[in-house]
Amino acid sequence: MSINQKRQLEEHLLNVANILRGKMNADECRDYILGFIFYKYLSEKIEVFANHILTQDEMQYIDIKEDTAEGKEYLEAIKEEALDELGYFLKPSELFKEIVRHSDRQGGSSFILGKLSQVLCNIEQSTIGTDSEDNFNKLFEDLDLTSSKLGRTEAAKNNIIVKILAHLDLIDLQLNKPNSNVIGDAFEFIISRFGSSSENIGEYYTPQAVSTILAKLVTTGKTHLKSVYDPTCGSGSLLLQVAKEVKVVSKFYGQELNQTTCNLARMNMILHDVHYRKFDIRQDDTLEHPQHLDLRFDVVVANPPFSISWRTNRLRLLDDRFNQYGRLAPRTTADIAFVQHMVHQLAESGRMAVVVPQRILFCSGAEGHIRQYLIEGKNYLDAVIGLPASIFYGASISTAILIFRKLRKHPNDILFINASTHYERINNQSILRPQDIEKIVTTYQNRLVENNYSYRASLTEIKENAYNLNILRYINTASPKATIDKATLSMHPLNQILYGPPGTGKTYKLQTEFIPQYTEAETKITREEYEQQIVDNLSWWEVIALVLSEKNNQTVPQIYEHRLLQMKSILSTNNNVRAVIWGQLQMHTKEDCKHVNFSRRADPLVFEKNEKSVWSIDSKLTSELIPDLFEIFTNIQRYKPDSTSRKNYRFVTFHQNFSYEDFIEGIKPSLNTSEDTTLTYTIQKGVFYQCCEEAVRLAKYTTLKECIQDDPKSRKERLTNAPAYAIFIDEISRANVSAVFGELITLIEEDKRLGAFHEVTDVVLPYSKDNFGVPINLHIIGTMNTADRSVEALDSALRRRFHFEEMLPKVELLPTPAEMVYELFWRHELVDWEKEPYLTAEKKIFAFTGISPDVTIRKKIIWEEMKKDKSRKRPVSDFFSDNNFAPAIDIKKLLFVINLRLEKLVSRDHQIGHAYFTKLRYSDDPYKTLKSIFQHNILPLLQEYFYGDFGKIGLVLGSDFVEKTGKPTDNIFADFADYDVTDLLERPVYRLKNAMEMDDPTFIKALQILLKIKPE
Repeated sequence: MSINQKRQLEEHLLNVANILRGKMNADECRDYILGFIFYKYLSEKIEVFANHILTQDEMQYIDIKEDTAEGKEYLEAIKEEALDELGYFLKPSELFKEIVRHSDRQGGSSFILGKLSQVLCNIEQSTIGTDSEDNFNKLFEDLDLTSSKLGRTEAAKNNIIVKILAHLDLIDLQLNKPNSNVIGDAFEFIISRFGSSSENIGEYYTPQAVSTILAKLVTTGKTHLKSVYDPTCGSGSLLLQVAKEVKVVSKFYGQELNQTTCNLARMNMILHDVHYRKFDIRQDDTLEHPQHLDLRFDVVVANPPFSISWRTNRLRLLDDRFNQYGRLAPRTTADIAFVQHMVHQLAESGRMAVVVPQRILFCSGAEGHIRQYLIEGKNYLDAVIGLPASIFYGASISTAILIFRKLRKHPNDILFINASTHYERINNQSILRPQDIEKIVTTYQNRLVENNYSYRASLTEIKENAYNLNILRYINTASPKATIDKATLSMHPLNQILYGPPGTGKTYKLQTEFIPQYTEAETKITREEYEQQIVDNLSWWEVIALVLSEKNNQTVPQIYEHRLLQMKSILSTNNNVRAVIWGQLQMHTKEDCKHVNFSRRADPLVFEKNEKSVWSIDSKLTSELIPDLFEIFTNIQRYKPDSTSRKNYRFVTFHQNFSYEDFIEGIKPSLNTSEDTTLTYTIQKGVFYQCCEEAVRLAKYTTLKECIQDDPKSRKERLTNAPAYAIFIDEISRANVSAVFGELITLIEEDKRLGAFHEVTDVVLPYSKDNFGVPINLHIIGTMNTADRSVEALDSALRRRFHFEEMLPKVELLPTPAEMVYELFWRHELVDWEKEPYLTAEKKIFAFTGISPDVTIRKKIIWEEMKKDKSRKRPVSDFFSDNNFAPAIDIKKLLFVINLRLEKLVSRDHQIGHAYFTKLRYSDDPYKTLKSIFQHNILPLLQEYFYGDFGKIGLVLGSDFVEKTGKPTDNIFADFADYDVTDLLERPVYRLKNAMEMDDPTFIKALQILLKIKPE
């Protein structure tokens, strides 16, 4: 098709769209247009087919007289041929052009709705009982000719339909011309055109550039394919794109959850002249009910929906698609579950390409475990290709393409390609140009290595990186000295919540894994930066005190000119700083000052004023009343810009009363001037506002205001290249998050942040009236306890904007008996093992672990061998065998059994975390420690979970942790003749036993009963 012909086609289609504009949404408009185009195609296709059959009879299909015996004979013969070859049948009178001919193009006065509805129904009915029935079933169900959106009256609806058909009649589908694809181009145009304004386009359409890359990568060196499969096929465009790259595809397979979208895919196949016997597109949930599970495919391609929820339960581990991995993808993010499904369906010699959000390249937890197994256990991953952000309609997140091959030609390395900066920006959308596509494909096909673009990482290197596939770990597009772990904004999702039951190590992970990544170990902080950090956290009167401590006897104008006051002024939203200085000085003036007549003074009272309005500070009194401030002043004076660590993070804990004012900005009482003693308010920045300012300071801005006022191009460059800053929010679910974030919740979205493609800079705060934005280098990382609130119960606005990483109890992290003895030896390496306190500790730990006598005899020999390994790199199993121990209580089994019961009685959100038990590793009295764990952690949690239902607590812990109290016959109630207390007297009263008061044998017996072990 020429460019001019394509332009004319698009004009006709847009004219049809204009008829429907304003009457319905984009998805509905798309369905009507594609439905009628499909009908037109089926009509012209069967007419061409029938005319070919009738060539020898020198007649046209349209000329057949349907009501004559001869005509019926012709129609029966053609119907038989058409059903076998085309899969459907239409009579001459049912053709698109005949319906149009019977309508009045000028006014739509000829009523055709009834006839048209019957024709569409007849198409589907003609396939009943044939091989093509499934492929044509319900294809026209979204073409509702009775919809009130077409018009209020039947005449109005008819008029709209007549106009649509008239415009479509002007389109020449060129079915008689070989290699013509007018109908395919029309379908693609409608899908993409209406998709860009549809909220749901990601569900059914993959941008053609991405489809082209996927197709080219999986067909390298191929000309014939037996099968191609897409488990989330949408409109089928990706399947058809694969077909364009080879000569023959024997059969297409696909599955799609949405019925309307599944219909689009089947239409798309037929419109692209794929025979009905050569495609099998089915509607259902791929993860829940896979429709092609017994088949294996030459090529598997997909662009699955990003980060959707799926159902996870223990039965999933019996599913062959997932059981070999040992863990399931998180229930809130099924991305890697789709990958597992696709790998399962891939033939041994097959190739697979899938689009994924980049977060699964580096997420830990279950996704990290599965990722490691795919690389280490299977070695199927062949390449990782990073794509530009905002390449998909309606999604601004960063994505990547993963290439898998079961029989890899290069099994010792994985190719990384960073194409994230190779694109063109058009209308806020990232567009891959032909040269960008060619570069990706050529680099992959030849496994080329290019500085700042591609890299072949050995499996050893990937293992050293803990199977983290973050592309920027391997391809550094920044300066050579950039530290990826600290400066990369993609290291973690911008908004992330670690969630799980109590005691699963969420806060510990923040402290040990996240916080170090936001700490610059060798950074020279200038004096100005240091003073700025100090001033930002001080009140006005404290800054004034520092100014006067440095240079006493100053007037208000002189105080105002001081560098510390200027810093505070820049950081403040107050427009009358001199008045603030004056008011703060008077408020904190000493009582005996004769030159200040101010009644509402507030501690500390340290300032003085003379008759010339010169202010001073009582240094001795300051050091006594506010020693912390005096220490700050001393530190400022002594500060030298030596290399030190910079903490690029802030830690805060949410609670029920945490508010918008605490988080964003609020007001507090203040007395501003000497003349006016009226109570007024000053604006105070909340912790999140402060973090936003700290983040922009890493990009060399002084304030958030300066950042927002900067040129957009400069702002993007500075924020993108700046180190990352983080706010860690512990127990994020304890506050009302919607109220805390307020209307600013949308600003934390990645594409709306300062420095992003769709940055928002015009939001005005209610108190200060200042513009506000969230910089792209600020990470929000929270933890939440699912025993307090489940993920599903969270506000939907929060769920949509955060990535959730589930952290469940891990019994494998609990110490083994061997590890406890190993730590015992190291803890006491410097003491005499023949004396106390070692002897008591050894006795208690040996009893707890059930250590065998031969190890007791050989302990000094073992210790001599251990001392040779001062770096402690050798595994514990080098010194102890599991056969050396027979503990009375297996703590791993103990935690597993308790959690199994809790999951049955409540939910998996209410399990007990492993973190409570880890202290056993270093305990000198394990039974005492375990009793403490039960008394102070487990028992309180169970009381909280079951609201005093001791029966259920007993089902978890067994009979020896719960006891009855009181005698049923004792009447403890006051006399009240009108109430019968007999039943109440018979009711048993329970209480929990105090584990700390049990001796060791009693405690062991209670635990054995819990585990259903017969006590000795």
